[in-house]
Amino acid sequence: GLRNPSFLVVAPDQQHVYAVAENEPEGSVYALSFNPTTGQLNLLNEQPSGGAHPCYIDIDASGQWLSVANYTGGSVSLFPILKDGRVGPATDKRQHAGSSINPERQTSPHPHAAMVVASMNEVWVPDLGLDKIFRYKVSNSGKLITPEVFTQPGGSGPRHAAVAANGKFAYVLNELNATVTAFTLSPKMTSLQTLPTLPADFKDKNWCADIHLSGDGKFLYATNRGHQSIVTWQVDDASGRLTFVDRVSVGGAWPRNFLVDPTDQFVLVANQESDNIVVLRRNAQTGKLTSTGEEIKVSMPVCLRMIPKR
Repeated sequence: GLRNPSFLVVAPDQQHVYAVAENEPEGSVYALSFNPTTGQLNLLNEQPSGGAHPCYIDIDASGQWLSVANYTGGSVSLFPILKDGRVGPATDKRQHAGSSINPERQTSPHPHAAMVVASMNEVWVPDLGLDKIFRYKVSNSGKLITPEVFTQPGGSGPRHAAVAANGKFAYVLNELNATVTAFTLSPKMTSLQTLPTLPADFKDKNWCADIHLSGDGKFLYATNRGHQSIVTWQVDDASGRLTFVDRVSVGGAWPRNFLVDPTDQFVLVANQESDNIVVLRRNAQTGKLTSTGEEIKVSMPVCLRMIPKR
């Protein structure tokens, strides 16, 4: 009964799930109860997301706040989680404005993530339409405080980000120019390097999708939609700089989302257009990924979340 629930997050109590409905003229935020033993989901309530086509939702470590990026609406919203697990009306909304140089994708703001960075009490919002990365502080009363803003080169299209557990480094995946940018965060956000996600001889169209660090923080992974691959870089502990390791097939088409499992042994990739989730084995020493030959057939997978087995 849900309409286009394209991205979701599991609450820290593992008894609630929150999802965004990527619809127009305004999307929704769904709250659902979840039984981790039976897998049963039940809708509790929904709230308007504050803009069209919400594409990302995240939750803070305390389980009190939800952050939502409204892609077409060009805004980011903050929602409280009520004591019974339902989602309350938005406590704040920030509307972005402006444009960048790509005439097809950057004529208006397009926030593509609203990622909670718990170690900093911040919500990071890469805005693909503006080539900007917004870092909002969150107040105790549920307000998004005026952000630090970092501007990427025109036409980059920042989409998703990964922040090192030590809070010293961050990595932003740029969808439109197929690159990843490494940043140092101390004392301020400063670009270290920008590397391609594609091989030099690939000339077809490609859109980067998702980025994650391994659990040990030693390797970084990102997906290419078009080249249909996942890239591996090694992370230098001291400098945060990246060194290319490998690039392998995702065993399907349009890898929109992926996850590194909590044991750091496997990477699961959701291939939206080939209707499969592929399981890759991860080498902890080299970071390299290899096919296990295992896959799960499911219609148009776009978001993966893993919950510890009970």
